[in-house]
Amino acid sequence: SEMCIRDRVVEGYMDVVALAQNQIEFAVATLGTATSDEHIQRMYRQVAEIIFCFDGDAAGRRAAWKAMLTVLPHLSDGRSARFMFLPDGEDPDSLVRRVGQTQFLVMLDAAHSVADWLFEKLAQDLNEDGLDPTGIAGKAALSKAAMPLINLMPEGVFRQLMIDALSQNTGLSTQRLQDVTVKYEVPVETVSYTHLTLPTI
Repeated sequence: SEMCIRDRVVEGYMDVVALAQNQIEFAVATLGTATSDEHIQRMYRQVAEIIFCFDGDAAGRRAAWKAMLTVLPHLSDGRSARFMFLPDGEDPDSLVRRVGQTQFLVMLDAAHSVADWLFEKLAQDLNEDGLDPTGIAGKAALSKAAMPLINLMPEGVFRQLMIDALSQNTGLSTQRLQDVTVKYEVPVETVSYTHLTLPTI
């Protein structure tokens, strides 16, 4: 996995060196290990925002999803996380050397927010299971998949805003979402979207 501080998290030591050579001095590396709770806790003691940087292929997106699940319980008010996906064939070292510091920072600023990446990923999973996330069945499945993830977050404004965003995506009121889905027990890494029982709306 790869991460940023304002902390940027990257995978390897040489990525950090290359970024520093291009005056991007807020990167740290996981050195090939998966992002852990300890990594997250240490970074949030120093900074308010972490930008995770991953390859744009399927493996990179799987790693990004694992990082999402790790960071959600740490997203108390005042903290944020974003997700940047690299172009095919690039790593942070090669990309910053090719496009330069200014363009690289522009790309960082365009990184996905937690809400954007969470709902995008769940919508992709629904589509792969043959469900339209804009249809009734898809919206029911989205609410059932998303609420247990949102409930990983600490109580606060950030969590409430995530519920509000889910409300906008599903058309359910925020109170109804909490009433219907707060007790769903859905494995966060292996959610199945087929044959779901629709909640009563």
